[in-house]
Amino acid sequence: MSHGDYHCCCLCDNRLTYGGVHIESKDSICTYCAVKFALDRIIIRDKQEFIDFISTYPVDRLFDFLIYCNFKFCYYPNDVDEIIESKIGKRKEFER
Repeated sequence: MSHGDYHCCCLCDNRLTYGGVHIESKDSICTYCAVKFALDRIIIRDKQEFIDFISTYPVDRLFDFLIYCNFKFCYYPNDVDEIIESKIGKRKEFER
């Protein structure tokens, strides 16, 4: 889990780099998550590509996919979590 002054992964929410005060939460994708997608022949290089991907992913399979990818909600508001919550709800499996 990242804090308000770190850039964090839009999927697993792990800290990536220090960003200073008031940075946007979940604004990047970590190498681990990018490689995990690539092993499944899915190329996702940044937050926008991840948002585009989950926006078109079948809702009935999204929960299982996010479990497989080790998705975690962030404590701070962000557009990635809002999209996922709007599609499948705020699930306890994704809480920190």
